[in-house]
Amino acid sequence: MTMTFLMCFFYLQFILRRTNALLSNHLPPKIVEVVCCKLTPLQSELYNHFIQSKNVKRVINEQAKHSKILAYITALKKLCNHPKLIYDTMKGGNSGISGFEDCLQFFPPEVFSGRSGVWTGGDGIWVELSGKMHVLARF
Repeated sequence: MTMTFLMCFFYLQFILRRTNALLSNHLPPKIVEVVCCKLTPLQSELYNHFIQSKNVKRVINEQAKHSKILAYITALKKLCNHPKLIYDTMKGGNSGISGFEDCLQFFPPEVFSGRSGVWTGGDGIWVELSGKMHVLARF
C-alpha cells in the first residue's frame, strides 16, 4: 500500500492537468469565426464529378458502413481545402478516394511542368485553384 502511495505521489508531481476552469482565468475568450468561401470552377467540377460517380450514388442509396461514409467526408474536406490534395492522392495511385476516378482530366495542364507531371503551381495558381486559399491570401 505504501509503495502504491509513493508511486502515485511521484506520478502526480509530473502530470500537469490544465482544466478549462483554470485556463479560462488566464486566456482571452475563444473567438470562432465562420467564413464561407465560394468554390473555384475546378473545385465545382470536381465536386460535381464526385457527386455523379457510381460509388457515391451507391453509398447514398444503400446503407453503407460508417467508415466508408467517413472516407467520403474526408475526401470532400480535401477538395474544399485545395484540389491539389485530390490530385496528389490520385497521381499517387491511391484508390482510397472513390468518387474521384478519372478526375485528372479536370486539372489545368499549365500547372504541370514538362513530362514529369510535377505540380508547379506557379504564378499564383496555388491560390487561384482553391476558394479557401483565395480568402486566406487576403490576410
